Amino acid sequence: MTVMTERPHMTTEEFEHLARIAARETEGLRLEFGKEVTLPDPVGITLQTEPLKDWVR
Repeated sequence: MTVMTERPHMTTEEFEHLARIAARETEGLRLEFGKEVTLPDPVGITLQTEPLKDWVR
């Protein structure tokens, strides 16, 4: 078994910052159909949501 002793420790502030980012990303975003949705890098594309109307009830 290998024990990692040189692993850097995260400060409380760094952990809280990452936790806020993770919470924001899991909350989701709701938009009306017909709106453009731009996904940031590394995806870097804009989706047209109008065609998605055919996929919902």
